[in-house]
Amino acid sequence: MAGESAGERAALTIAAAAREVLALGEVGLARRLATMALETDRRPANAHSVMAGVLEASAAFDAALDHWREAAVAAPASPGHRFNLALALLRAGAVAEGLALQEARYDKENWSSLAAKGSLDGLRHRIPRPGDALAGQRVLVLTEQGLGDCLWAARWLPALAATGARLTLATRPALRGLLAPLAPFEAVLGPPAAQPEAKMNLAALAGQFDAFVPIMSLPWLLGVTRMDAQGLPWLRPDPARVGAWRARFAAAAQAAGQEVRRLIGVVWQANPENSSGAERSVPVEALAPLLALPGTSLVALQGGAGRAEGLARLPGLLDGLPGGEEPLEDLAAAIAATDLLVSVDTMAMHLAGALGHPTRVPVAVAAPGFVLGPADEDCAWYPSLRLVRQRPGEAWSTTLVRLRDGLRQP
Repeated sequence: MAGESAGERAALTIAAAAREVLALGEVGLARRLATMALETDRRPANAHSVMAGVLEASAAFDAALDHWREAAVAAPASPGHRFNLALALLRAGAVAEGLALQEARYDKENWSSLAAKGSLDGLRHRIPRPGDALAGQRVLVLTEQGLGDCLWAARWLPALAATGARLTLATRPALRGLLAPLAPFEAVLGPPAAQPEAKMNLAALAGQFDAFVPIMSLPWLLGVTRMDAQGLPWLRPDPARVGAWRARFAAAAQAAGQEVRRLIGVVWQANPENSSGAERSVPVEALAPLLALPGTSLVALQGGAGRAEGLARLPGLLDGLPGGEEPLEDLAAAIAATDLLVSVDTMAMHLAGALGHPTRVPVAVAAPGFVLGPADEDCAWYPSLRLVRQRPGEAWSTTLVRLRDGLRQP
């Protein structure tokens, strides 16, 4: 490439090879290639980012953070490298620095699943900053990123309302029922139910609002500086709906000839469209050790394409959602109807955390989501979660045996 030395070009070529090898799961070879790239030339940001990925795959998170920093310094104009550093900082517990850097996401392609591409560009000056007075201001809060991200950030909606701002919510139909009750919104906007994936042109709304607040910016705007359980539990499902789900699950267990004393809901697959969805997912067969728990029934609360296949591959697993995808209000009630949820890092995990529901989370060794952090069993953002971390080189089946053994302990 123009302006690059031969050393930089060679390092970039080797780094690209390391990234491909890492994607194949060959961590040792990827590390050797990433080391070779950096020994050839330490300047390319991509050489540092691939080394960071290799180190995270080995659970060496502190060392990985150093390379995320190097990558961001080497390419200061790259929003991707700044955003990756933000996630690594949040994962490490450097909340204030991570939240500030996370604002780099606006410069990324398709940073929002709701806002039309480029429609916020001319309105960036209307995104408020920490300390700005919002009382009386007409503020549009818009959802973004994944559903789980929005559920994590929703806890701060009441705090935003407490500033005295006049709030309107823009959200996808799936989140409307959960988020709308959290603050005194003057209106709720969004795509029609018949076109739930349609984009919104924020520029067309410029005359109606004084400020625009993407929901993931709430903790930064409100001055959050540490991981804690502020605002939890913010989700409280209707008790009658919870009771109906509990009765449905008990009837399914009895029909299957299972003696029910404990119901465990299970979710084994993350969104396959997410770049790390496959890494965070667990083969459904790995859940088999949980079937050995006496007096326990496993209830599949998995949505999406993997549900039917999972039910076919694990005999004894009850179909908890026979109608397929359920509205999130019903999924929350279904989770609350179980005694325990076992879920990978996906939207259902966030629902359980928002409920304060007992949950065990099998956590992939490589690049755990920033909400889960890099170490320990506790989750500061969601105290009802207990984390069971996959060890480097460990099969998921072994991780789930450890999870099961933990449930046997008093």
